[in-house]
Amino acid sequence: MPAPQARMEALNELEPKVPIVISVQDLQALDRTDIVIADVRWYLDGRDGRKAYTEGHIPGAIFVDLDRDLASSDRSDATNGRHPFPTPSAFAGAMSRLGVGSDTYVVAYDDTGGMTASRLVVMLRMLGCKASVLDGGIGAWQRANEQPLATGKPTTGKAASFATVEWPTDQLVTKHDLEAIVAEGAITSRRVILDARSADRFQGVVTEASAKLDPRPGHIPSAFSAPWNAVINSNTTTFKSTDELRSHYESLCVDLADEVIAYCGSGVSACANIVAIEHAGFATPRLFVASWSGWSSDPDTSVEVGTVTPDRDSFATQVTAISSNAVKALRRARQKNRLAEVEWFEALYRVYLAAFIFGGGILFISGLVPDKPVANSMAADVLKFGPAWLGLVGILAVAMGLRSGSRGGPLAIEEADVRHVLLAPVSRQRVLLRPAVQRLRSAMFAAGGAGAVAGQLAGRRLPGSGMSWAMSGALWGVTAGALFVGSALCAHSLKLRGWMASVIGGALIAWQIATALPSSKLTGPGDLQGGLALWGERTRVSELIPSIVAALLVVIGLALLARQSLEALSRRSALVTQLRFAVTLQDLRTVTLLRRQLSQERSRNRPWIKMKRKKTKNRFSPEWNRGWQGLLRFPLSRITRIVTLAVVAGMCQVAVYNGTTPAALGSGLALFILGLEICEPFAQEIDQGERTDAYPKLRGAMYMALLSSTAAIAFPIAGIMVATMGIVEPHMWSVAAICAVPSLIGGLAGAAINIVSGAPDQVSSTAQANMMPPEVAGTVSLIKAIWPVVLAVLGSLPMVGARMALTKGNGPEAPALRIAIAIALMAMIVGGWVRFRDDIKKSLNNAATESRGQKTRTGGNS
Repeated sequence: MPAPQARMEALNELEPKVPIVISVQDLQALDRTDIVIADVRWYLDGRDGRKAYTEGHIPGAIFVDLDRDLASSDRSDATNGRHPFPTPSAFAGAMSRLGVGSDTYVVAYDDTGGMTASRLVVMLRMLGCKASVLDGGIGAWQRANEQPLATGKPTTGKAASFATVEWPTDQLVTKHDLEAIVAEGAITSRRVILDARSADRFQGVVTEASAKLDPRPGHIPSAFSAPWNAVINSNTTTFKSTDELRSHYESLCVDLADEVIAYCGSGVSACANIVAIEHAGFATPRLFVASWSGWSSDPDTSVEVGTVTPDRDSFATQVTAISSNAVKALRRARQKNRLAEVEWFEALYRVYLAAFIFGGGILFISGLVPDKPVANSMAADVLKFGPAWLGLVGILAVAMGLRSGSRGGPLAIEEADVRHVLLAPVSRQRVLLRPAVQRLRSAMFAAGGAGAVAGQLAGRRLPGSGMSWAMSGALWGVTAGALFVGSALCAHSLKLRGWMASVIGGALIAWQIATALPSSKLTGPGDLQGGLALWGERTRVSELIPSIVAALLVVIGLALLARQSLEALSRRSALVTQLRFAVTLQDLRTVTLLRRQLSQERSRNRPWIKMKRKKTKNRFSPEWNRGWQGLLRFPLSRITRIVTLAVVAGMCQVAVYNGTTPAALGSGLALFILGLEICEPFAQEIDQGERTDAYPKLRGAMYMALLSSTAAIAFPIAGIMVATMGIVEPHMWSVAAICAVPSLIGGLAGAAINIVSGAPDQVSSTAQANMMPPEVAGTVSLIKAIWPVVLAVLGSLPMVGARMALTKGNGPEAPALRIAIAIALMAMIVGGWVRFRDDIKKSLNNAATESRGQKTRTGGNS
């Protein structure tokens, strides 16, 4: 930021902003002693401004000679114009001599409406000084005061100190700069050039008066005619109202331009346009001091003659096209720079590792599904009940999209784009179109890929070819992804309230669940979308309607992109950057916290049930009480999420019981996420691990005590799972009761390990880990991220055992109970690891230290 501009901003922070135009009434109301009133009368026709001052001026005013004090005495170079700026030292000397200091507040006036007074005001404000034009000039002062004008020759007050400051180049335009702009095209460079001379002189009409002033007739190419007196009320010589000024300058496309350049005949009356434009609320234009007298003195400069009518629509269209091209160029340059910084070996290694893990995982899951087709009755049940249950996914996508849009989603653009590109005069819709399409593409690809895998697995047991099932699953998933993005974009642009999104989404989900119940005869809103997943066996054209609806939602959302909230985009941009970094580090705890911030989820100020501290203080440990204080403050959205995850896990368990073994993975993942949710009090203590050293209780023992409240809340959640399984499959209540608890224990064990291992290590040093080769460190990090999920999936093994017993004709309860006991033993081992983790690490570190010391001694003796 240039020093004069910074100085002006600093002054504005210390006192109210100095207006560029001030009325006589406001001037008289000011209670300050640092004001200097300056008479800057000067006449283009040759009349003497000093004589006018002598015959009558505002009492106490000084006289500023435009030719002597506001212009350079060296006018040997005609291309510098008739009134070039004085050198900084000469201007500082003139101001000091006149009694104007750097901190003086100058109010300038004339008798023409501000044409010449604006020259002094613009020059002073360029240097960061306080200055205003007296609205209406000396005539307005006379109308507001009965006191007669003062007479006499100009006198100088007490000399002041005015600092020598260079003229700011960012507020001035040189002849060389303007030649480059004209060569490029003013509109092409998103600039407006305003000529403050009369319309006749602008058009090139030669008269006896204009021939004396203008070396050549005409105007600077691409300029618009903006006579300075068009902004002045002819009766009162005051500036027109701000509304009138805005309308006037909008007709000249000032509001559409990135930059406005003002010129006139010699750099004087152009300042009246500068003052009026800033007074109207637009950005301050730059001044071409040499103006037409300097430009036309050079025979090599190009000129134009004739009338120019500004076309706002054409200008806006061209500016929009230029803006779009600028955005494209910016993104291409950014992409090029990022590609140059990519470590290709590491990137290819990550791609290879991801392909190996996910590809191998899909093959492994596929191997778990037997090739034996299901019974005809089962296939008939899939066709009968499948659309309703599979349609629930599409309804969930809509509900989640509405919720995301009401909270500022689904777009997440870079902070630089929010702060600079979206605040520039660029079409917001054009800037957001690419991120929106990318978001749509990624959602459709992810959902379509998941649907294709699920369809391929279903095709191994259901009638029809595997390819047709994979294609139908992909179409089902792509439609769900488009429904999510389309509904989110529409909800955001239409400013849908959070509670409205929750009500609409909840109603749709309840409707669809009611439809999916075995005894229901209702038709659900998601049935047609769910039917798409069954195209592997039969095809119904009517089931394409949800895909058409999704496409319409996307089109409407893209059309309304200009209504996206800048505040929401700015908030999400910072959080999403952190979220992506956390995902890169496999830090699921941080991912969970950032996701809550994105959704603006906050704990309740008051617990759902108020605990009486006096009764619980002595009965239970502080950790137990602290854990329940956190759990009872869970917001409704988190409770709903926990219940939903429990229901999903229960339905996956039913699928395992009915022979779909890979559903154990879905159950494990749902319970792992559920475990992360209800382990929140434990996780909050882990996040502040450095404080635990000051506690009188061992860290491990305190962690186990914190987990006790989580273990207690797990029992009602297990009850939800049992109820879900019993309602869907009434003949499996006993198996459900046996398998629900161990599966939930597995999820909690995986979540606890993830939270503890992801926290900063308060015992071991990270130096050894930092010395690992990248391949080893990457593999270790991957195993560290996957292992807790594997434990959570192992919790579903009792149901797998029950299913295997059924296939052999045995009772399912006994095998499920035996595996459940094994899961309980595994949970005890995990608890022991949490309790004695620090002790184990200390022992290992001590052993390693002693081993290194022994090797050192042995080497020294040899």
